[in-house]
Amino acid sequence: MIRSAKIPDIWRKIERNSYKYYIESLNLNGILGINEPINFKKGIFAICGLNGVGKSTVFTAIKDILGINIREQDKIKIQGIEIQGNLKEGNKDILIKNEDGCRLIDVISDEVLLEEIDYMKLIEINKFISQPNFNELIEQYDDNIFDESDLRQLNYLVGKTYDSVVLREIEIEDNVTVPYFQILCNGLEYDSLKMGTGEHFLFYVYWLFKRITKSGIILIEEPEVFISVNSQINLMNFIADKMNEHRFSVILVTHSPFILQNISQDRMVILQNYLNSVDVVNPEYKEDILQDLGLDINRKGIFIFEDALALEFFKSICKRHALYFLKYFRLEKTSGYSDITKIISIPRLKQMDYKIIGVYDGDVKNSGKIQFSNLNWGYVFLPGEISLEEQFQKLTRIYFNELSLKLSLGEHELRILLAKVQGIEYHDWLIELANKTHKDFSTVVDIFYDLWEKENLNQIEEFLSDLSEAIKK
Repeated sequence: MIRSAKIPDIWRKIERNSYKYYIESLNLNGILGINEPINFKKGIFAICGLNGVGKSTVFTAIKDILGINIREQDKIKIQGIEIQGNLKEGNKDILIKNEDGCRLIDVISDEVLLEEIDYMKLIEINKFISQPNFNELIEQYDDNIFDESDLRQLNYLVGKTYDSVVLREIEIEDNVTVPYFQILCNGLEYDSLKMGTGEHFLFYVYWLFKRITKSGIILIEEPEVFISVNSQINLMNFIADKMNEHRFSVILVTHSPFILQNISQDRMVILQNYLNSVDVVNPEYKEDILQDLGLDINRKGIFIFEDALALEFFKSICKRHALYFLKYFRLEKTSGYSDITKIISIPRLKQMDYKIIGVYDGDVKNSGKIQFSNLNWGYVFLPGEISLEEQFQKLTRIYFNELSLKLSLGEHELRILLAKVQGIEYHDWLIELANKTHKDFSTVVDIFYDLWEKENLNQIEEFLSDLSEAIKK
C-alpha cells in the first residue's frame, strides 16, 4: 500500500536518482522512416502513441540491442537494418548494436538485470500451467506464503482484499521460472488458472519486482491492456517505488494516459504516423500527449482581466509565445481592477486544484490602489507602467506608416480616423477605431501588439515568468 501523500515524493526521486545503466539514445537508421536519434532520459522513459503507429517496432529494436530474445514475427520488422544505441554505464558511454558480440549482454562484464514485461509472457505462462500433468509437477515445489506486506501491496495493485496468497516457483529451464499462485480472497479459493487476466498480470508483475535484487533495465510493453484505470495508476506508483529502492531503469511503451499520469513530459516521446512516415515528437506540454491519447483535459484555472483590451492583449502574447495558457485556462474580463481584487480575495479551499489568477493592468502596480496582503490567489501585472490604451496611442505616432499598411488604410484616411477618435475617452478609443475600420477588435489588438512587441520582448519574457510563478502559488 502506498499512501497518497508519498506519491509526489516517490516520483520526484525518480528524476533525482543516479542509475547505473540506462539507454541515452537510439538510432533506428530509417526504420519506420525515423532517421534522427531518439533521445532518452535516465530513470523512466515512455514511448507513446495510438495503436498501429509503430511503438512495438521501436520496442523490438530496443530489445535487440539489449540482447533480449525477440519473437520470430517481430524480427521481420527490423531485419537487415543496423540499430545502434548509446548506453550509459555510470558516466561511461558504451556503443551497443544489434550484432553478435555488440549487444548489451555481450559488452557488460557485470551481471545486469534485463527484464521484459508484456502480456505475451502471461499467455505463455497460462499455456504452461494448463498442461495435463501440472498438478503432479507443482507437488515437487515448496510453498512460499506471502506475508502481510505482500498482501497489502497486492490489495493496492488489484483493488481486492486478499486473505492469503501461496506462491510456488517452478523452474522449467536455466534462468526461466514460472510463478503459480493459490489465492484465498473473501473465503473464495482459486488459483492462477482461474484468475482474471488482469488480476493474473498484476500478480505476475508483482512477483517479478519482488525478485529484483540488482540494477539494470526493465522494458514494459502496454501494461494497460488488461487492467483497470485505478490499477494502471497504482501499478505505476508501485514501479516507481521499486525503482527508487533498486535503481533500475524503465522504458515503457503505452497508449494509456493513465499510465503516464505521473511521468513528466520531458521523459516521453510520442510517435505520430502520417502517409506511412512516423515522426518522433518531443511534446512541449504533457497535456498535449494526454489529449492525443484520447483523454479530455479539464481546464486548470481561470485568468481574470480588467477589461476587453487586457484580455485580447494577453491572447496576443499567448498566441505567439505561450499557447498552453490559451488551451488550458479560461479567460474572463471584469469591470476593472477592483473586481479582480474582490475575486482573488476569496479564501482558498485546500483540496481545490483549480487556479484563479488576477491579471492587473501595469498602471495599477504602484498606484497604491491594491491591498496585496488581502489577496489569497495569484496575481500578475501586464507589461508597462502606463495603461495599454496609452501605450497603443504612442504607437500611432511612432509607427504611423506601418499602422496604415496593417490596417489597410491610406495615410490620409488614417490621419482623419485618428483625429476623430482622439477625443474619445482613452479606454474606448481603440474599440471605436476597430468599429470605424470594420475590423474585429481582436484583429486590431493583434496589429497594435505586433508593433508594441518590437521593443518589449524582455518585458514579455518577464511577464510570462511571473505568470508561471503565480500559477504555482
